[in-house]
Parts: sequence; structure tokens; C-alpha cells
Amino acid sequence: MIFQNEAVVIGSANNSKVEPVLKDKFYEFKYIRLWWPMQDYFNLTVSRVDNVFAGDTNLPEGWDLGSKLRLGLWNIWFNRDYTAYGDATNQKFDINQWPVADWMYFYVRKDVASQIWDFGTGGVQVSNLPQDPFNAVRCDACTPSKTFGEPGAAAGQLNHPRALTFGPDGKLYVADSLNGRIEVLDAQGQFVRQIGSTSAGDQGGADGTFREPWGIAVAQDGTIFVTDTWNHRVEVFDKNGNFIRKWGQFEQVAGESGSGLPDGMWGPRAIAISASGQVYLADTGNKRIRVYDRQGNFQYDIGRDPAGIQLNEPVGLAIDNTNNQLYIADTWNKRVEVVTLGPNPRELRSYTLQAWADTTQSSNRPFLALDPSGTRLYVTDPDASRVLVMDALTGKALASFTSSGGPLGGVVVDAEDHLFVADANGSHILRYDTSAIPGAPVPAQIIAPPPAQQVPTEAATSGAF
Repeated sequence: MIFQNEAVVIGSANNSKVEPVLKDKFYEFKYIRLWWPMQDYFNLTVSRVDNVFAGDTNLPEGWDLGSKLRLGLWNIWFNRDYTAYGDATNQKFDINQWPVADWMYFYVRKDVASQIWDFGTGGVQVSNLPQDPFNAVRCDACTPSKTFGEPGAAAGQLNHPRALTFGPDGKLYVADSLNGRIEVLDAQGQFVRQIGSTSAGDQGGADGTFREPWGIAVAQDGTIFVTDTWNHRVEVFDKNGNFIRKWGQFEQVAGESGSGLPDGMWGPRAIAISASGQVYLADTGNKRIRVYDRQGNFQYDIGRDPAGIQLNEPVGLAIDNTNNQLYIADTWNKRVEVVTLGPNPRELRSYTLQAWADTTQSSNRPFLALDPSGTRLYVTDPDASRVLVMDALTGKALASFTSSGGPLGGVVVDAEDHLFVADANGSHILRYDTSAIPGAPVPAQIIAPPPAQQVPTEAATSGAF
């Protein structure tokens, strides 16, 4: 992992990829990198050599370019002085105008910098090194109460499960990504049925087949929406698993606004459905959230607004229908972004995290889940195999715990407030009893009103689909 390095040197072309990851724990220094010499020896010809030694007879009388070049080369060789050579060739060789140069970025870890001369004095501790608040609320005793699934391709077995969600039928839907299918399990983890199958080859894919599905959402009527990630599309199935329709095609957008095809996508990951039926899709590689109606008609984008919300590698999504909010795992910006649902979205708040450190592994991407009350947000830190629990309204760290196995996949909370976590590398599902997790709210005691009193009631909305 990159945090294990004391120093990192990187060119300007790739700096934007690592800067969000390094900025909290590393000092950044910018230097110009020069190629020497200035490469005027490229495309050397006999006439150019002749000009140096014999001069150019076509020049005005008294002006010998050859002598100027000889003087320039002499000064470079003995004095490292490019002034005369620049005058002879009508070029500037100041450092800020050097013809073959590039900027490079040098990062040094803050705790190491304090021990290096010019950056600090030996033995001094860096006072502003950010601390991960989730380390202070780590729960070493938080262990799964149930584990189900095992590696394999048979019914009920899994291969790198990703997103998890519950349908209105109470069943658990699992994006079994490397098996190229959706598995439906009961509450005890028993196999119920399979939706879709893997596509043959690396291109295309027939209707109802997948090439590594990552995201899944189930609407209130049982309609199933799946992101077929590397076929760059969404596929829709009825509640019985029959294929209905699809939309999407490969597109890599450029520029600030990123306008392009209404169904263009690049590696779509998480997908979620609001109570109003809008489909929110993390178009990860294009740095945006795409919003469609249930028929696949494009509505609007979130995340590439030069004057507003900007995202970088968004993945996990969670919807709070009660408060009309969308939570986004803005991976390479290392933050959870919270925006309003509906057209003309605006940022409500964001929570910066000391997480998601490994940007080199495209298979490790964070997922989000809200509890039924919408007050607790569960966040996966895949490469660290951690689950972070935070106050959804304030971003306060409530708890963290390490899950077994390698990088994690999706998370979901059921109606009884059990937390389910996909262990992607271990190819199984872990269930946690959230009442044992520090920071979990204690259920309120229900007190019956006096018989004569009429108490108005209000239907609760959980935000789950």
C-alpha cells in the first residue's frame, strides 16, 4: 500500500491520481524536472554541422552565425552558460523556459519529514498529522454472528460477491460478480434461485447475461435492476427473474462538463432506486452519477459540474428517501458526499475519511448502506477490510471493526437492523448484530398512551427499497 512508503515521486500526468490519497499524511513539494542537454542535436544534418565550423555564407556581411554557435557551445561546455547559444539560435534557456521540462511532485510522509534535515529537526513529532477518528472507536470484539456462502460456482456458492440488497420479498440479492449472475438467498443464507448468467467472451453479451455485475437494486414491485459493469449497461428483470429491457453503451467522456451520449457509461458500479422511481447509477469511470427513469430514459447527471458538485471515481450509493438525500462514496476524493435528490441537485454536506487508500486496485471499491432509521451510515474500507460506522447526519465516527478475509464488497441492513457484509475475497457473506456495535442507538421504550387519549400515528418510511 502507498502509505507504507516514506516518499513518493510522480510526474504531473499522474499526480491527480495519487494526490487525493496522499494529501492528508504526506507533505507535497513541486519541482521542475529538466532534460539535459536541450536536444538540439536531434535531426542533425551535414549543413548544420558545416554552419558551426564554416559559418553561413548567405548571412549579411559581418555576421557569422558559425562563430556565435561556436562561442555558445564553448560557454555551455565550460561554464554551463546557455546565454550565447540562445542568442545564436533565438531561444531562451532560463529554467522556467527550458524547452524539455516537466513538473514532478515529491511527497514525503509527515512523520518521516520531521526527522529529515531541511524539513525539521531530528526527533521532533509532527503536530498536524491527521489522525483517523475511527481508530479511537475501534471495536475488536465486533464479530459476525453468522457466516454463509462459500467459494465456487455451484448454486449457493460465490465468487467475489459485490453489492447486496433486500427485496420486498425479504430475500437477499447478491451480485455474484465473477460468476456472472445474481444469487437470491433467504434470510438464513440458503440458495433460492439464480438470475442471469455469465456472457461468453469479452465483448457484447446477450440479453439476460452479465460480464461481472457489481450493482443491484430491487424496486418495491420486485423489479430488479443490475449494473452489468464491463458490458457498460443496466439490465432489468421482472420479479420472477425474466429479462425485460436494457440500456447503456460504452462511453469515455472528457472535459469538465462531460456531456455525451444519454446512455453512455464506463464501468457502472452501484445502483439505487428512490421512492419516486428514479434510478441512480454510479458511472464510476466517467466521474458522475447518472439518473434515469425506470424505463431507461435519461434525466440528468451529478458530479461533473465545474461550478458545483464534482466527483472522482464515485462508487457506493445510499438513498435516504425520508430526508430526500443521496449518499455517494466519492472514492478518489476520499469523502462521502451528500446531495439532494431530484433535479438541480445541490451539496448538503461531505465527510472526509482516512480510508480508501489503495487506488491501484480497480477491484477494491467502497459501498454504503443506511440503517432503517437513516441515522447510521455503514461504509466499507475495502483494502483495509474495515467497516466504518458513522452518524449519517453529522459524520461523527461511531465505531469501526475489521472484517475477516481480504477486500470487502457491498453492505446492506435488513429490517431487523442486522448488518450484512460481502467478503469479496473470501467469497462469503457475514452477518453482524448491530446492537453489539458501539454507537448503535438503543431502541426507544414504547409506552402505551392512556386509554382515553387519542394519539395520532404516522407511517414510518425507512428509505429501503
